[in-house]
Amino acid sequence: KMLCAQRGLPLAELEKHIADGLLDLRKVDSKDFAVAEVSDANLDAFIDFTESKEYPRKIIVDCTDSEAVASRYPDWLQRGFHIITPNRQVLVGPYEHYKECFKHVGKVGKFGGAQFRYDATVGGQIPIITLLQDLLQTGDRIDTLTGVLSSTLSLAFNQLNADPEMPFSQAYQLASERQLTATNSEEDLSGFDTAKKSLILARELGLTLELSDVQVDSLLPEPVEGKDLLAVLKEKVDGPMAEKFREAKEKGELLFYVGRIDVPKGSVTAGIQSFPAQNPPFALHDADMAVEMVSQRFPESTPLVFRGPGAGADFAASGLFASLLRVCRSLL
Repeated sequence: KMLCAQRGLPLAELEKHIADGLLDLRKVDSKDFAVAEVSDANLDAFIDFTESKEYPRKIIVDCTDSEAVASRYPDWLQRGFHIITPNRQVLVGPYEHYKECFKHVGKVGKFGGAQFRYDATVGGQIPIITLLQDLLQTGDRIDTLTGVLSSTLSLAFNQLNADPEMPFSQAYQLASERQLTATNSEEDLSGFDTAKKSLILARELGLTLELSDVQVDSLLPEPVEGKDLLAVLKEKVDGPMAEKFREAKEKGELLFYVGRIDVPKGSVTAGIQSFPAQNPPFALHDADMAVEMVSQRFPESTPLVFRGPGAGADFAASGLFASLLRVCRSLL
C-alpha cells in the first residue's frame, strides 16, 4: 500500500493507526483522512504524483531492500530526485548498473544536481562512507581498509575471544536474540553481508570489482536453507570454531571476522583474521563495528581507526536522518 498527501502527511491521524511501533497501511482506509489517499502500491503512480511544480525539490527515502525499487534509481536521479537509502542492491549489483546510476548524480539542473546518499548502507550511523569521500576529495590516497562490518559476527567473536569455551552457536543465538542478525541468517554466517559492505567501500575507493571478485571465507560448511540453523551450527561449526579460538588464545591472539580492501593489489577479502591480543587494531566492545584505514595521511604506524555501534533500527534511522539533513542543508 501507499499513502499520498499533496499537502503533507496527516501525522496526527496516522498516529492513531500505529500499533506496537508499526504503521500498517493495509489496515488503513482513505476515508480515515481528509487530505490523503491510500491506494495499492504503484511506483509509476507514486512518481507521477510527485511530479508537481509545487515541489521542485524532491527527496526519495528508500528504506526497502528491494531490487525492483533500486532498479529505478537511474531514472529517478535523471529526473532530479535526490535519493537517500540503506538499500545495497544497486551498490553491489553488476558494475555496469552501478555506473549507470552514478552517471546521473550531480547533473546540474534548474535546482542543482541530484544527490545519492547511501551512507547508511555500511555502518548505519557511523559515517564511514562520508569520511572516505571527504578524504578522497581532499587528496588523500587510501592504501588499505580493514573492518569488522557485521554486528552479528562482532558480538559472536567478542564473546568467544573473551571465553573460548563458549559454543559459537550460543554466541550466535545471543546476537539473534538481540535482533542483530540479518533477515536471511545465511547472509551473516556465509560472510556475504561483510563481502557486500566491503565491495561498496572498495568501489568507493575506485576499484571496479564485482561481488564475485570478493574472496569470501564462509563460516558455514554447507547451505542451510530449509534446515535447522542452530542444529547445523552445533553439529558442524561449534567444534572447528572452538579449536580456532583455543589456538588463538594460546598464541596470544584475538580473532575477528573482517572485510579487507587492498587498493594497490585491487583485492577484497572477507574472512577470519588474527591480531595480537596486546595490540589489536580494534578496541571492540559488544557488537561494535570498526574500521582501520591506512593512507598517505594516516600511515601504518598511526592508522585512522573509528568504531561504534551500527546495527539496529535506531542506528539505521539515525544514519538516514543524518543523510537527509545533509541533503536539505545543501538545498538551502
